[in-house]
Amino acid sequence: MSHDVEPPTDSSRSDSGGPLKIKVYGFLPLTRSGYLIVQVVLYVAMVLLMLGLKPLVMTFQVFELVYDHLAAFLVVVALLELGETYFVLRKFKAKRQQMASRNDSSA
Repeated sequence: MSHDVEPPTDSSRSDSGGPLKIKVYGFLPLTRSGYLIVQVVLYVAMVLLMLGLKPLVMTFQVFELVYDHLAAFLVVVALLELGETYFVLRKFKAKRQQMASRNDSSA
């Protein structure tokens, strides 16, 4: 029993056959999954920083003022990172569509 189904085209591949990469921050070529892993590690680090810094601050009174504003600062950083993630993922999508249309026109 045979199926006449064409294999799906992998538009997540570059012209050279390797995974699709874009330059993040203008110099760091990353795949989409690599970028998402970096983002998850960043958010986990921020949460751990917020949770683990309080005992350290209580032993050193000097950092108490910094700690009072740290949560607000990290929320702002998280919102900026969400915005960056949105735009970078849009860039991946645009490049994938560009390559798919290039493949369609050459076929």
